Amino acid sequence: MNTPSNSPQSNREEAEIKASNKANLIRALIFSLGFGVASGYLHSLENHDKDAAEVDLSALEIKAKQQTLSTDEVKKYHASHGTDITDARAKVIYKSAKAQMDEITKRIEAGEMVEGLPGAHFEKGKVDSAAALSEIARKVLVDGDNEPTYVLTANGERQLGTNKEPLVAAKPFAEALTEVNEEMKKDGKGELKIRNCDRTDIDQAITKASAGNSRAGEVGESFHGAGLACDIDNRAEAQPYLAKKGIRGDCDGSMFGSDPGHFSAGEMDPKGAAFIDLCRAMPMEARSKLEKTERLTRGTRKKIGDVVGKAEEGAKKVGKKIWDWF
Repeated sequence: MNTPSNSPQSNREEAEIKASNKANLIRALIFSLGFGVASGYLHSLENHDKDAAEVDLSALEIKAKQQTLSTDEVKKYHASHGTDITDARAKVIYKSAKAQMDEITKRIEAGEMVEGLPGAHFEKGKVDSAAALSEIARKVLVDGDNEPTYVLTANGERQLGTNKEPLVAAKPFAEALTEVNEEMKKDGKGELKIRNCDRTDIDQAITKASAGNSRAGEVGESFHGAGLACDIDNRAEAQPYLAKKGIRGDCDGSMFGSDPGHFSAGEMDPKGAAFIDLCRAMPMEARSKLEKTERLTRGTRKKIGDVVGKAEEGAKKVGKKIWDWF
């Protein structure tokens, strides 16, 4: 016997079916919403490091274009690195930096330079030798993989330098530093303590002109401008990790020959294993004394060379005048 369509039982069954369908629909919506949120969250995690590392290139270029060499810029640069200088000292540094900038302008116009990071240039003649020494340098200088990129901490945050600004380097170099941070932290060695990486031509001119810094490269010759160098404080702990990436410094490159805290890719020939072992076995205090002595003698040699060079140039001019007279 069929139940009438308008009977109480039929109405109740119809209501239960509608309620069940509604419940299933709500469950499906909740599941879809939850899946979408979860997927979005997972996607954000996957892209967190990528987003954090991406540099606002336009902002970086604008900042570089707005930078002008002046005594105020010299004082500002020193203040950002924790040192205050007098107006008189700033004027001396400015004069030396100005001469360097005039020279680099001529070299750029002569086609001797390639563009590095925004506001910086790199000597074209060093490209081949750097690429031969380092895969990272080859990617940056030859393959053109030189996009400015932030160095990240092991937690995926932008790492700050001495001036409290995010550290920027060419992409392959920045990524290698980020990997070192992750590996050092995993091994319980902390992370890299980086003072600075990128420098504009003006930054480099001021650095070179400051405090008789004979170890700093000339404007256009510094690997900082190419995005391939950084200065590190905890060099003893960092050196083995950086060496695996082909980034040289401390015992594996610059010991007794350059700034010991300076690490770069494509600039220094790797030292032999015996030298590295001997270097690392030395107490840091003894190493620092030897490095200081080497820097002083190298500075003296440079001054002597400059004097001899000027004397030779003067002799040539006198000789030419005598020859012309005859």
